[in-house]
Amino acid sequence: MVVQLVRIRACHARGRGFESRPYRKRLFIDIVLRCFAHIFYTKNLVGIKSGITELQTANSNLQKDLTNLKKAVDNNSVSQGEYAKSAAATKVAIQQNNETIRLYQKEIRNVDIKKQHFITASVSMFPFVCK
Repeated sequence: MVVQLVRIRACHARGRGFESRPYRKRLFIDIVLRCFAHIFYTKNLVGIKSGITELQTANSNLQKDLTNLKKAVDNNSVSQGEYAKSAAATKVAIQQNNETIRLYQKEIRNVDIKKQHFITASVSMFPFVCK
């Protein structure tokens, strides 16, 4: 006589209790939406970031020019009046560059926020997909 004391169910036969089966296309659609958001909202960032780099390089060069001008004054090859005019113009240019850099950085933050809003809106539009 054979008695079966323990019965093991097949792997595919296990139930999920009250949970429904996960939507199989969820991951794919979620990835597609995130990729679209990344491409759509960040295509302009390359230009903005290169602009920031160029402005920072320009500021560095302006600082060097200011230092060289100060050395020229110390060597008496440039008058104090010429130095004052050039230094004022250089400082104004540096301030304008810094303001432009701040605006570019703000735009980068805004693009990141827009991208997150797009992803959030996509998830709310397809709640059965992106849970």
